[in-house]
Amino acid sequence: MRVKSVAGSDGLLLPDPSMFAGGGRYFAEDGRAISGDYPAVNVRAGGFDSPKILSLSTTLDQRETSERPYEENVWVRSAIKAISSGFQRLQLRMFSGDPSADGSQELEDHPILRLIARPNRHMTGRELWQSHATNYKLDGESFWFLANEQGLPVRVDETSQQLLEMPAQIIPVRGELVEHRVGKSGWPVAFRYSVKRGGESLTWPEAAVIQFRDYDPYNLVRGLGDVRAVMREVDLYFQAFRYMDGAVRNNGDPGGFLIFEEKLGIDELERRQAAAEDEFGNAENARRIKVLDRGAKFMPNPVKPSDMAYENLSSWLRDSILSALGVPGPVVGIYDAATYNNVQTAHREMWTGPNGILSLAEMTADVIEYKLLPRLERVLPGVSELVPVFDSGQVEVLQEDVSDKLKIASEIAATGVGITANEMLQRLGVEVDPFEEGDRKWVAMGLTELGSEQPEDTAERMADILERRRAEDELDEVYGSWRESVNMSASELERWAENECSRKASVDSRAVIDRNLNLLRKKKGDWGSKEIKDAKRTISFIARMKGMEQGEPAVKGCPSKRDISLKNWAFDPGKGSRSLRSEDGDPQPEELRSPPCRQAGESRRDCLDRKISEIADENPEWQNDQVVAVAIDMCEKSCRCGETAQRREFSPAIEELLEPFTKRVARWFERYETAQLAHLRKIANGGRATIAEHLRDVVDEVFDPQGISDEAFDALLLENSVWAAALEREVRTALREVWAQAIAEAHGEVGGSLLTMSDASVIEALTSQKTRLVEGVTSRLSNRVKNVLAKGLSDANAAKSLRELVKDELPALTDELRQVFGTKEARAATIVQTETGIASNTARYAQYQRSGVTKIRWSSAKDEAVRPSHMALDGDTIELGSTFANGLRFPQDPQAANAAEVVNCRCRFFAAEYAQPE
Repeated sequence: MRVKSVAGSDGLLLPDPSMFAGGGRYFAEDGRAISGDYPAVNVRAGGFDSPKILSLSTTLDQRETSERPYEENVWVRSAIKAISSGFQRLQLRMFSGDPSADGSQELEDHPILRLIARPNRHMTGRELWQSHATNYKLDGESFWFLANEQGLPVRVDETSQQLLEMPAQIIPVRGELVEHRVGKSGWPVAFRYSVKRGGESLTWPEAAVIQFRDYDPYNLVRGLGDVRAVMREVDLYFQAFRYMDGAVRNNGDPGGFLIFEEKLGIDELERRQAAAEDEFGNAENARRIKVLDRGAKFMPNPVKPSDMAYENLSSWLRDSILSALGVPGPVVGIYDAATYNNVQTAHREMWTGPNGILSLAEMTADVIEYKLLPRLERVLPGVSELVPVFDSGQVEVLQEDVSDKLKIASEIAATGVGITANEMLQRLGVEVDPFEEGDRKWVAMGLTELGSEQPEDTAERMADILERRRAEDELDEVYGSWRESVNMSASELERWAENECSRKASVDSRAVIDRNLNLLRKKKGDWGSKEIKDAKRTISFIARMKGMEQGEPAVKGCPSKRDISLKNWAFDPGKGSRSLRSEDGDPQPEELRSPPCRQAGESRRDCLDRKISEIADENPEWQNDQVVAVAIDMCEKSCRCGETAQRREFSPAIEELLEPFTKRVARWFERYETAQLAHLRKIANGGRATIAEHLRDVVDEVFDPQGISDEAFDALLLENSVWAAALEREVRTALREVWAQAIAEAHGEVGGSLLTMSDASVIEALTSQKTRLVEGVTSRLSNRVKNVLAKGLSDANAAKSLRELVKDELPALTDELRQVFGTKEARAATIVQTETGIASNTARYAQYQRSGVTKIRWSSAKDEAVRPSHMALDGDTIELGSTFANGLRFPQDPQAANAAEVVNCRCRFFAAEYAQPE
């Protein structure tokens, strides 16, 4: 294909500047190419050009709408400029693994970092990030076209989607200038961007293009920009500005009407209108004496500019535009009722808000990690294991929040509980360089009776004890997460290592396999720091690779490269769940077995205790009586207790939402645990600041441990409302995205009227689910912490103050509470899986109602894990609005009376009959 590039591009196919002036072809939401040209001057080939050549040839009064809001609307430009200027200040850092994990190292130099620092010969790294943020806010998309030295697409393996050469250049392009071609699956397989009006651009294969996009429920393959979403307000502002501009140019004269006594024909009326405009329709004629044709009367326009209230309208439109772009007014110079505090808050909100800079940075880092790096595995082996992170540590407005946490970390380290300041900073999630002396541990000596031992000897011994305890806690957590990640036994992995296919995905596959065999063969008690480090790598790698597309077979007769890599790391994607026994009959280690409802030799009481805990975690919004009822039902029956070991599969689009959703919930659990333990430590060490003022005396009063008062528990526990609000902030966006995607998918099936997210029924249902989730998780977690405290403190046999009891029992309480919190990632994944199922099915049901579906059909997962009552419903059809034989309107119905019919359900439902859309 011949390419016409812009003159002077020096081998780099930059987008034609004339395209930014309005020319070019664009794709509509349905994927059809449409023409979007409007008059613009031509760009000259060769010679020197002025920026004026990119100006629109149409004047302000010739257009009804804003064609270039970034140029024509001061608030659009100011807001996007603030975001892009802030975004380019972030530093992209690359780590060898999870930055929070021990052993992860930052890479000071790497080909990816060098490429981004100088993406092409015309841009610096800062300019790349500025264009990226600007394009994303304008169009909801930012494209990186990966090119070689000549500016042509890099070579790719279209089967594996791997690049065959390292990109030499990144060409950033606005989404509005990019066309896509879809394949049989409906997803893009190729892209191109406008190069020269009247010419053709190169076709870039999918693997050579990195697409960053903001989710659009109406177009699953392209993005929806903030500016596009607020174009109605932008156009209204444009209209108001046009009127005010005209009034100013006409010296405030609003014009008027010429009235003729005789009846005029159309031609004569148009002639006189044109003559009047030529004579009077400009600013030079304002307020001058005008000569009228005989028989004509002039009536001034009674509506004055002040009557139109343009000042109020402009303020309202301005605030709407800034709100949509995620930029508070004070950031762009609007200081209405501003104070120092709310100005500082406004600047922080631009960074930390749901539509803020840090949110854009997290999305960008995710795309680089999961889209760009895996495609470079062939040319840069091991690059897919790297983790990119944007460092915001140099942003002054965020450092004010950090300063409080630095103070907290220092205070806790100084109390002598055996935690270093740097360790505390890591727990608080503070991304700053470690203190120079921050790794030193201090131990409070006031609690130790000193005899013949020297103080330094006692301190060293206590420090060793605390260090061992910390190491044991880390081992428990890592080992539990590793058990949840792998599903192959040592004998299975050994057999797989003998298969030629195991060597088709990486250069040194044997080293990977040997490392994971060592983990499988060793007992937990024999694990050391090396095994913990290797297990963390395994957990991180499996979690990342499972989220990637499967791809085509590496070679004939072998799995895809993704599946080969997973099996080398002891995870067989072909297993639906962990198997109890390997193929050769060797039992797997006990830790890898999926527990049945009632285990062999387990008493009914023990089974109930275990299942109540599991079900409460999986369904946090359930009441206690529902949890107990389901646990009894499971423990009274055989191991066939529903789909406990299975995981529901969602659509690819919804699957993409699960990982960030899970990370948010896990992060909340981590913070809750850290805050609760820190709160107890402060009480034990005499602290009062974290206790509500009316409860501070409670902790120092002598009381009966057999009858702990509600006030005592209030002093010991975290404030529920505060942590419920924090969890609500973490889940609201994720649930909304799941709802929007499920509605879009259901609408794609049955058509009809699309249910919008602003519909009252959607808002009510989404709010109800969010409330049940938030209140359920926080209240149940608080109750479990309360039970641990009650049990631990009730064992005391001496009359002491609450503070003294907490101090005495703190080590045991800490161990018990850490068991309560367990593995945060696994608990978060369980909650997200359940809530995503409820959200997607409820949203689907609501769209079916809107689309006129009359009947729905139940579809089970059709495997041996399905509960009998649901297997019996497979294929059953009912009227929409009625209930199936098990009492549910649809699978995972949140209004179900019998909770046992909902837990771990993987069934789905489909439209059986529906009215055709008109």
